[in-house]
Amino acid sequence: MTHPVFIEKDQGDAVKATMIGWPGLSVSAATRQEALAKLQELLRQRLASGEVVQLDIELPETEDGPFEEGEAEEVNPDYADPTGDHGPPHPWLESAGIFENNPLFDEVLEEIEAYRRQIDAKPRKK
Repeated sequence: MTHPVFIEKDQGDAVKATMIGWPGLSVSAATRQEALAKLQELLRQRLASGEVVQLDIELPETEDGPFEEGEAEEVNPDYADPTGDHGPPHPWLESAGIFENNPLFDEVLEEIEAYRRQIDAKPRKK
């Protein structure tokens, strides 16, 4: 399992490591490495004494939803999309499919793939 950890200076020269999204999972140590090791051990202990599960929560059905009548904001139909997300349209959406009938498009994709294979074959610097 990989999880984000927030690392910050603590009192004095100490380093504090906090597991994001896990209340109470925070440790302090002299070094960054020591703090991460202590946090990992604390997480192991927590997981050994319990389990992580997924919980489906049924929301109560209401006629009007969570808002009183007239309280909910109107959705601008210009910003609505088919997924139900009412945010602004994705900026690339109007460009989607512009090369659909271009006879050179397959050649361009082949060149891109060849270039990526060439880049992937080179040893990476560490």
